[in-house]
Amino acid sequence: MASSSSAPVATLSFIGCPVTEKLAKNNYPLWEAHVLSALCGAQVTHYINADSPVPSKEILKSTEKPTELISNPDYEAWVAKDQQIFNYLLSSISREIMVHVSTCTTIAEFWKVIQDMTAS
Repeated sequence: MASSSSAPVATLSFIGCPVTEKLAKNNYPLWEAHVLSALCGAQVTHYINADSPVPSKEILKSTEKPTELISNPDYEAWVAKDQQIFNYLLSSISREIMVHVSTCTTIAEFWKVIQDMTAS
């Protein structure tokens, strides 16, 4: 069995290869092209759209008990995927940009901050 001496590159299997060009103040078009290509290929671009619907945090336990709520597994799955994408993109930005997105909690917030920052 052959072994590899190089360290594995951390990537998310559903997204693909890591972004090689870290976002800085002067390279947004290049970074955006790389990121959007990866997100489109993984079919997760709807996560960066703030208008995309987010599943409810809770759902009815049953129709017989309309006042009892339970955690929505669809929401939990949505949060997990959102945070994986968030982490993927955090690894693709420079420290100077990271300060601007450090308080964001979703990838849609992150994306809006980045776009607002680069529009000026």
